[in-house]
Amino acid sequence: MQVESLELRSEELDRREELIAQTEAEQQQIREELEEKERDLEEREKSFNERQKVFENRRVSLEVTASYLVGMPPQDAVDIMLEYEDDMELIDIIATVDRLAEEAGQASISSYWLSLMPAETAQRLIRKMNKGIVQ
Repeated sequence: MQVESLELRSEELDRREELIAQTEAEQQQIREELEEKERDLEEREKSFNERQKVFENRRVSLEVTASYLVGMPPQDAVDIMLEYEDDMELIDIIATVDRLAEEAGQASISSYWLSLMPAETAQRLIRKMNKGIVQ
């Protein structure tokens, strides 16, 4: 009788030990999944912060360039702008000039600049700016 009782007790302990081992394995798996999710989240945050920094640096650069151009005689500013090879860069500068003027409660000089440019250049830029607004 005592032997049977010991065997039952031993079997019960073996089942408990097995259950504990299974529970520990499940917890370890959950821990590993959480650590992986945490790493992914940290990587996404790092990537977001890097993109944010690039965006902020670009914004500051555009504002500095815009303020330099606004401070120049209009024809000199236009001559510099016509040397830009990338229309989108020029459009970003014009948009920045417009935004800064609006924030300051002033009229923007960008339309005057466009009037000083060759007609086909001004038309191309205006067409691209309007496309950006519509889309």
